[in-house]
Amino acid sequence: MDILNYDEIDLAETIKRSEEDVNKVLDIVSDILNNVRLNKDDAIREYTEKFDGVTIENLKVSKDEIEEAYDTLDDSLLAALKQAASNIEKFHKKQIPQEWEMEVNPGIVAGQIVRPINSAGCYIPGGRAAYPSSI
Repeated sequence: MDILNYDEIDLAETIKRSEEDVNKVLDIVSDILNNVRLNKDDAIREYTEKFDGVTIENLKVSKDEIEEAYDTLDDSLLAALKQAASNIEKFHKKQIPQEWEMEVNPGIVAGQIVRPINSAGCYIPGGRAAYPSSI
């Protein structure tokens, strides 16, 4: 990590370099997102192999794989993960939008309907650090 002393740097030049780095990253991320939008699971498999060095045929985790993963965890780690999951769930339940409706004029009703989805997929990068709470 670079440590910059405010009195010793050219702020405009420092910010410019940061903006250039951000723009490069945004371009890369945009390309990845577009590829996933267009090519769906094939793109996910491609990036999993490219970034994680893993070839995956079936992206859906089976019940057997989940049970096997549980069996390999240390009991204290499992307890800590369950506590973290509980804390995260409590926090995010407060963020769930509520359905509502109102009659804006006689006979004209407006509002918000919240509907769950049947399933969702997520990609958890296999980087150097493990952050279960981000999953």
